[in-house]
Amino acid sequence: SYPHGCLEQTISAAFPQLYLSRFSELSDAMEKQSNAHVRKALNDIIKFQANDGGLSLWPGERSNEWVTSYAGQFFLEAAKKGFGLPVGLRSSWLEFQQGRVVDWSWEDDEPYNRGLEQAYRLYTLALAGSADLRAMNRLRETPGICATAKWQLAATYMLAGQPEAGNKIAADAGMLVGPYRPFDLTFGSGLRDKAMILESLCLIGDKDKAFPVAMEISEALAKQEWMSTQTTAMCLMAMSSFYGEQPVTSEGLMFSYAVSD
Repeated sequence: SYPHGCLEQTISAAFPQLYLSRFSELSDAMEKQSNAHVRKALNDIIKFQANDGGLSLWPGERSNEWVTSYAGQFFLEAAKKGFGLPVGLRSSWLEFQQGRVVDWSWEDDEPYNRGLEQAYRLYTLALAGSADLRAMNRLRETPGICATAKWQLAATYMLAGQPEAGNKIAADAGMLVGPYRPFDLTFGSGLRDKAMILESLCLIGDKDKAFPVAMEISEALAKQEWMSTQTTAMCLMAMSSFYGEQPVTSEGLMFSYAVSD
């Protein structure tokens, strides 16, 4: 029910619905409705594809680089779950992403989120099975990239089958997330970045570091305070990664415990 028809809101509404079974037990009717929402979003994406293969915020506009990566992550994850994609969407998108990783310059970014757009783009390429190790190494050697970019890059190395490099980057990434300016080109917020970090921690498998971040995000989601569409979506997605693949059921929990003297 988001009021605008831009691609960012279209994706933000549909993306978390890929993971609803991790939060609640779904009836057949609820699952059918959720799948219909996802399919509609996937079919709508093609309306936003520009001539260069990237995706725009509104139909007929030039490509928006962050939204292109965001939508790409959505349809790649949807495809893994068996949803069909519009003909030509993935191949044109992939060509655009591969071209942009080569053209990227750190001078194009704001100091508070330097490297994040490139790291996210590289992450989506790795999700697509087309990791660009040369561009990844270049970003890794770029001074001054933000903590969120480092976590995204660590996750990208993991996806690319380079766990040693991923763990090394993660060990030095830190958790400092700076404040965002209004109308940031990445639709960012401090909490959105914490969600991206949590998703990376889950992929890396560091549950100890992930737990306090998950608690912070859970508490924020429980508050009756305004959150942007992307922050809400990414927080839900990150929490679903933290919960894992086990669906929620109405069956009782079984556990054991011991108390020392």
